[in-house]
Amino acid sequence: MKQKNLSLIYFSPTGNTKKVVEAVGAGLGNAENVYDLTLVKGRAAALAFGSEDVVVFGAPVYAGRIPELMEHWMEKLKGEGTLAVPVVVYGNRDYEDALIELRDLMAARGFQCVAGGAFVGEHSYTELVATGRPDIEDLDGAKAFGRETAAYINSLMTSGGQVNISLNVSGSLPYKERKATPPMAPVTSDACTSCGICASFCPTSAIDFMDFSKIEAEKCLRCCSCIRKCPVEAKRFEHEMIQQITNRLIENCSEVRKSPAFFYIE
Repeated sequence: MKQKNLSLIYFSPTGNTKKVVEAVGAGLGNAENVYDLTLVKGRAAALAFGSEDVVVFGAPVYAGRIPELMEHWMEKLKGEGTLAVPVVVYGNRDYEDALIELRDLMAARGFQCVAGGAFVGEHSYTELVATGRPDIEDLDGAKAFGRETAAYINSLMTSGGQVNISLNVSGSLPYKERKATPPMAPVTSDACTSCGICASFCPTSAIDFMDFSKIEAEKCLRCCSCIRKCPVEAKRFEHEMIQQITNRLIENCSEVRKSPAFFYIE
């Protein structure tokens, strides 16, 4: 991109959103800064950007919305006419209102969204849904999306124009209601070796560093970072609600390959 500083921001407990955002960034150009908001320490500082910046912001989709934790963190984010690309990653069911929500949150913080994308990643609850995604095809598509967005930004700068219209993306207003759910957390089996990887990568510091089987259910996002990262598969969800959701996902979403969706200012 001409005379623009590219920054990547993402919240990515299982790594899928990180992969997609990095691929979009590769299509846009060379990123000057990368901000990983996954861990508590990564969310401590406020971030501010100006008109010379372009920001790609990625978040996973939880039940058709962006994580509530991210909604609250966005109060620390500020743009001043900053061009932005909101990106969401969902588990092959539906991204519903997540992308429009992220677009609106960024617009409210001073960003001008010029393009947006919804991508598919392997579902955090089961490897049987969207297995291995984002795959090569997905990431190539993300890079191409980045290149298309870069071309638009370059043409905008060449013409000296301004972004005077809103980016239209899929989604509904009001957003899908966040349904209250009982606190729950993964259980830990005797296979645990107390390596501490789970606690080190927990986005909310819900896992006790002195006893890795102790997890504050009230803090747990059900992101499955600990389950996915455990080298001996010692953590799993046993709660009936999670089991029911997982079974429905396998039944309804495991046989279809959904494609990424791209949105640009017309």
